[in-house]
Amino acid sequence: MAPPPAVLSSGELGARGHTRPHVVFVPSAGMGHLLQFFRFIGALSAHDVDISVITVFPTVSAAEADHFAALFRDYPSVRRLDFDLLPFDASEFPGGDPFLLRWEALRRSLHLLGPVIAGVTPRVTATVTDVTLVSHVNPIAKDLGIQCHVLYVSSAAMMSLASYFPIYLDNKDAGADVGDVDIPGVRRLKRSWLPQPLLDLNKLFTKQFIENGREMVKTDGVLINTFDALEPVALAALRDGKVVRGFPPVFAVGPHSSLASEATKGAAAEAEGSPMAWLRQQPARSVVYVAFGSRFGNWDAFCANANW
Repeated sequence: MAPPPAVLSSGELGARGHTRPHVVFVPSAGMGHLLQFFRFIGALSAHDVDISVITVFPTVSAAEADHFAALFRDYPSVRRLDFDLLPFDASEFPGGDPFLLRWEALRRSLHLLGPVIAGVTPRVTATVTDVTLVSHVNPIAKDLGIQCHVLYVSSAAMMSLASYFPIYLDNKDAGADVGDVDIPGVRRLKRSWLPQPLLDLNKLFTKQFIENGREMVKTDGVLINTFDALEPVALAALRDGKVVRGFPPVFAVGPHSSLASEATKGAAAEAEGSPMAWLRQQPARSVVYVAFGSRFGNWDAFCANANW
């Protein structure tokens, strides 16, 4: 995996004598999001770059706290920047999904992030944010005069929907329901393929999705956990500006490798006869892997459909 080049700014001198970039990562909640951030950070740490990670308190679960601890143990050169959430009254969204509420709590606290980033030494060159937070992180980065990239943890096909959906809404009849979405250069998506929350514009998820989709096109680049051979059509449509005119540079940076601690656990599991050990005994191209997702099943079902 080759990470994208970063614009050099003031900071510490790297091993080759140039000024070393300093990247601050702003992850979100949910293991599906965090693990991909941590794996990308692990890969980037092998390059001549300073890395800091925003670590939010309180953590949403013991599992997330354990994975943060493992990241900093495996990669001691990575800095942690502690960030305390403001109190959040979840009663505003009765029956809301805990992770959507967590994303909203993060978004409502991010106006405090600017001073944290501005006070880091060496001076920060760029931020890399989760897509769920980009509507708030990108304006902060622009105010500080630094780059902002999105690390997108789903597919390029899903990225095309996320970036085009606000345009689709702007162009449809105001009173009409959400219907099929014809993404330029990618394909026409049947209404039944869409994540169900997108069919209700009053849903918290949908409001976040639309705000982040609008802001994503204003960033300096998008890093997607995919590769060109898997999604050539969707990646080409994004890069050629067919989906959204003037879309930022798109880097396919997948698949992410495991962290050091994950690789160690994986080796131990295989030795004990795990499903991975069974998989390695099967003939090539004889097994089909289907992932329905942990929370948004339709989201992953769409990705499977769109990756034809």
